[in-house]
Amino acid sequence: NAVAVVAGDAVSSMPTADFLRRADAGCADPEGSLPSPVIPHGYDRVARWQMEESDLTREQLAMVPVLASRQAMRHPLSLTEAPPQPRPDARV
Repeated sequence: NAVAVVAGDAVSSMPTADFLRRADAGCADPEGSLPSPVIPHGYDRVARWQMEESDLTREQLAMVPVLASRQAMRHPLSLTEAPPQPRPDARV
């Protein structure tokens, strides 16, 4: 089993094409079966596998970052003071 933790702290400081090229190189699938951009395609692959192997739904997977943000907000050293508000136009 493996867990990939991917962060993009340089996203705002470099052109999109450069970021995608670097992200693709850094997260490349050794078998070459993930198309570019590899990060969202990789997340999609894992999410689909989880839904196929269990009773998880797309809505339940979408709640993971929401719950993580709310839980992180409770940490005494948290930089977040309030939970993010959902955008009215957001789709699940």
